Amino acid sequence: MIFGSPGGSGSDAASQLFAQSLWTQTFTYTGTFPIDLTLHLHIPTLQVGLLGVPPRRSSLSTTESAEASAKLVTSITHPDLTISGSSFEFGMRESEKQFPSGSDLLNLVDTEFLGQTGSLGKAPKFNGDDFNQTLTFAPVFLDLNFGELHTGDTLSYVYTLTAEGTTHGFERGYFAFLGDPFGGEVVSDNLSFTIEPVTATAAPETGTCLLMLSGLAAVLVWRRADRRTAG
Repeated sequence: MIFGSPGGSGSDAASQLFAQSLWTQTFTYTGTFPIDLTLHLHIPTLQVGLLGVPPRRSSLSTTESAEASAKLVTSITHPDLTISGSSFEFGMRESEKQFPSGSDLLNLVDTEFLGQTGSLGKAPKFNGDDFNQTLTFAPVFLDLNFGELHTGDTLSYVYTLTAEGTTHGFERGYFAFLGDPFGGEVVSDNLSFTIEPVTATAAPETGTCLLMLSGLAAVLVWRRADRRTAG
């Protein structure tokens, strides 16, 4: 969780906080038969909030923002050095926006949903407080298909959780929160793979499939980095 206090003593003063956790994995498939690879992913609770949002303003003002997101980027490098890949993002961002209204300005919280948030059919929960508006996405569990892997293909993916926010001048503050998928929210199967042989005209024997999957497990190279920065 990050929390930003008022930005400073002047309208041009700004303060930003940024926190990130990153997981990366790379492996080369040495099996004989093509396989279909699916990653089971758990996205933890996401929450963003703006503190002290006055309903009206007398003039335009730079405003605060808060964002929380999860992003997965994949790439498959083939033996001929061509590359294919995909990406997935889930998250939301809150910021203030002002509109002319009578003799002054109407000040509202604008919400932007990031990536494929809407395609998962989930709606955020609103805390009901327009002056200190908070939106929360409950944890999400989904399976992302990476496609087929053939002999010699190298798969890489980077999974990133990010919380960030900015406040300017005399703004009241913000916060952005992401639950820990490996700690506070206990999940035993996060970032787990499902491996299925690709249907072919001549399916391999069961024993051959088992050898193929064992070979895949033997060449996994795990590289994990967990970093958090703030500035």
